[in-house]
Amino acid sequence: MQYERAAIRSFLAAKSSARDLISMLWSVVDARMESAASIINAFVDLLEEGEQREAVLAAWRGFEIKVSCALISHSPISPRKV
Repeated sequence: MQYERAAIRSFLAAKSSARDLISMLWSVVDARMESAASIINAFVDLLEEGEQREAVLAAWRGFEIKVSCALISHSPISPRKV
C-alpha cells in the first residue's frame, strides 16, 4: 500500500504525471485490468472537478486503449474458413 500512496502523493503534489501514476498502479496490481480500473475509478471519484481529474481520466482512457490493442495483437487469430 505504501507504493500506491507514494504515487498518489507525488501526483497530487504535481511531482509526477497522471501517466506515471497509472503506470505505478498498473505494476502494483500485477497488470490486472479489473484491479487497476477499480483503484483508478475510486481515485477519480475522490478528485474534485478540474485539471487533475481530467488528466487522470485522459491518461486512463489512453492506457486502456494501449493495453487492449496490445492484448488483441497478441491473441491468436483463428484461421478463416473458406
